[in-house]
Amino acid sequence: MIRHEFVWVPGGNTGAVDVVDTAAGTVRQIPGFATKEVEGRNGKRILGPSGVSIGEGVVYIGNRADSSVCAFNSRTLAPGACAHFDSAPDGVVYVAPRRKSG
Repeated sequence: MIRHEFVWVPGGNTGAVDVVDTAAGTVRQIPGFATKEVEGRNGKRILGPSGVSIGEGVVYIGNRADSSVCAFNSRTLAPGACAHFDSAPDGVVYVAPRRKSG
């Protein structure tokens, strides 16, 4: 089981992700995510980082503005590689490798 002391909060319209350290009671922010204004049924809205999935030492953040998923170090928040897709990710899910014997 992966244990975490952080709550990751994507703020799509802000272009940032807030990381709440529940043990220390502090908040750090990862700014600089792409945003994009789109027209919807109820008017204009801003898209940006929208989904988070926590892996082993890595956090994956999906961004609907530029159809990307980027990796970040779960402790230092250092950015890693990004992948871009043909359509915007609505959600991000980390699937741990299966450990089998035999």
